[in-house]
Amino acid sequence: MKLSELKPAGIPLLVTVYGGVLALIGTFLGVSALIDPSSAVGYIDGADMISGAWAGRTLGLAFALALAIWFRNAQVYTIAFLGSVYREGGDIVGAINSASNSLIPVLGGFFALDVICLLFSLRALKQQS
Repeated sequence: MKLSELKPAGIPLLVTVYGGVLALIGTFLGVSALIDPSSAVGYIDGADMISGAWAGRTLGLAFALALAIWFRNAQVYTIAFLGSVYREGGDIVGAINSASNSLIPVLGGFFALDVICLLFSLRALKQQS
């Protein structure tokens, strides 16, 4: 199977590649933090419950992105990237609230990429109807 066959009609290949990278990273980070909560990015001593919740959220969105690629469906892409936008938005708010200002540019970059991918997904979804 060619890489270009992984994407649905109307979705640029780079959106699929980015989604795949996020799915791999999210799966690794999510499973790692479920096994060892202290390995979660931004872990705070004693925050094992929060780390577990973060791990589940990260893993769930990674699976949603993987399913979007598997199903090659603009609707699933839209849902997965909508979740990713909200994840990054929440992480930005968390960084602001905890004065972790050094994380904001990185999170902002992911947020911007997720919004762009969401817009491409919405455009493809509109073209299908």
